[in-house]
Amino acid sequence: MRIKSILLPGIFFLLSSCLIFYVFYKAQIVHNGDKFDYYKPYYYFTFFLLFCSLISFFLSKNFIFNLTLTSISIIFASFFVEGYFHYVEVSDKKNTNPMTAKARVKFYEEARQNEGVNTIPIPPQAFLGGIDNLDLVPLSGHSNNKNFYCAKGQYIVLNHDRYGFNNPDSEWDKSSIDYFIVGDSNIYGACVKEEQNINGYLRKLSGKTVLNIGQMGNGPLLEYATLKEYFKKDKTKRVVWVYYENNDLGNLIFERRIPLLEEYYNDNDFTQNLIFKQEKINKIIVDKIESLYQDISSKPERNIKKFEPFRFIKLYFTRQFIVNLLFREEYPVNDLIDIVNKTRNLVEGNNAIFYFVYLPDHYRYQTNQNDKYMMYDTIIKKLSEKNILIIDLHKDIFSKVNALEYMDKNDKGYNHYNEQGNLVIAETIIKKINEYEKKF
Repeated sequence: MRIKSILLPGIFFLLSSCLIFYVFYKAQIVHNGDKFDYYKPYYYFTFFLLFCSLISFFLSKNFIFNLTLTSISIIFASFFVEGYFHYVEVSDKKNTNPMTAKARVKFYEEARQNEGVNTIPIPPQAFLGGIDNLDLVPLSGHSNNKNFYCAKGQYIVLNHDRYGFNNPDSEWDKSSIDYFIVGDSNIYGACVKEEQNINGYLRKLSGKTVLNIGQMGNGPLLEYATLKEYFKKDKTKRVVWVYYENNDLGNLIFERRIPLLEEYYNDNDFTQNLIFKQEKINKIIVDKIESLYQDISSKPERNIKKFEPFRFIKLYFTRQFIVNLLFREEYPVNDLIDIVNKTRNLVEGNNAIFYFVYLPDHYRYQTNQNDKYMMYDTIIKKLSEKNILIIDLHKDIFSKVNALEYMDKNDKGYNHYNEQGNLVIAETIIKKINEYEKKF
């Protein structure tokens, strides 16, 4: 009788202990502790289950029986929800995108053969996980070469300069730099030819020197680190920092967990001296590309969405939904303001003018968001209090027009700004800077 009374609590305790050991194995053995923040909610959950299992030894048999029935019902409901998520994922008509891994490999092979393309852009984020065991982390691309990037029916071929950025190389030799632009893929020049990106239009409209050090996936801390590495202190008249509303705060959450980026953040004098190490950067990038190329070539259909039984058993989508709902991190607005202020001090300490450009994203206009969206009102207020020179593209342009007409639309929805959008952005930056500088 005694054995029967402790059977269910014993099973509960055993399962809870196994889950704890599994989470520990994944977090500390498989990922060497590098993904502790990811597994932290699972630690909380499994320890909670263990605590409940210990209490269950002291509860009545009827209570344990009812608790067991409730638990079984919750498990069945979870698998039902997971089945729905999998159905939506597999049946989503947006999955008709022809640019599968196999198609990308084909484009890459043809571009290499026909146009002399020898690399694809690799974002700095790709080197921050620690899995490559690098003694140097690139913050730019491969230098002096052709890259292909961003499908719009066909890939755009871009020419990198001597430091691996998307500029005419001769811009680095100019006696002064009128516009030094910092940002992410919007500034790198996503999905458009070089002369049709924001920097190209700035160059054409102003007739002045424009250098951009934008890279795909960069958030505020990566942008600050890149500026510290490549800022031409003796030549630059003004630095234009383009903040992207869509993902910069989310990127910053990730970036603050990277020890190398924390060194850039905490030590004003820290640098990897990347501007003198381009050969080594090129080699690291080529090795990474070859690894990715071999991986995609060996698994050409991996981007085609299909039912995955192992994910279903692990309740993959249900877990992600619950974790995102219960453990959503607050956006690090104060960290953003601090990084912008550090950047302003660096720029003004070298006799240049600093401008902060607020670039709104498509989702704001698709869903008619108010001024609290992505902490917009708080960011603008805090920057204004620090007397940062702000160019607010939401307020000055896109709130007054049909903004979605200025954005590129593909099979996954709206994404980067299109040629027309880049043009009006460049026009507004020049106009607002001229207005500011007439007051100086």
